[in-house]
Amino acid sequence: MRFLPLVLTLSASLAFAGGEDTGLIPKAQRKDASAFGFTDGRNMKTIAEYRGKVVVVDFWTTWCPPCRASLPEIAHLQRQEGKAPIAIIPVNQDEEGWSVVTPFLMKNKKALDGFRVYMPGVGKHGVAVLGKVSGFPTTFIVDADGKVAWMWSGYGQGLMLERLNTLLKELPPPPPRSTP
Repeated sequence: MRFLPLVLTLSASLAFAGGEDTGLIPKAQRKDASAFGFTDGRNMKTIAEYRGKVVVVDFWTTWCPPCRASLPEIAHLQRQEGKAPIAIIPVNQDEEGWSVVTPFLMKNKKALDGFRVYMPGVGKHGVAVLGKVSGFPTTFIVDADGKVAWMWSGYGQGLMLERLNTLLKELPPPPPRSTP
């Protein structure tokens, strides 16, 4: 049985107001992203820890209107993580860090129920491991092998979900369940 496509209760509109878009990168040309690191303020993790899952890394800021528009969709996708082999990692890029993010999250608690946010790693675990962030939001989708499969800047409602489902189709089917 294949993984069922993820479903959003949002409109499936794919209007896209954005900049750069790599399109789906052929497997042989994908860049290793497994060293990219991120922290929740307590623990540092890397993409390597999510091998076997499709990972969405979305760079956003509190001052960016398209970023703020995308956050409820990202929060919804985070709530789907237990239903499919995915990980959704929104990485904040505000220079002031947690001092602006924490009040922003408190102010938007109802709309962003359960939303988890991260800060980027630095040095050999920094943003450059993924590629260039030339605007906000910028989204990278990393395949199950830890390689960048797609990157784009901008936000279009439903676009992240559509592309996530495209990458989920690359995964091998789950093993059959054994019957006792």
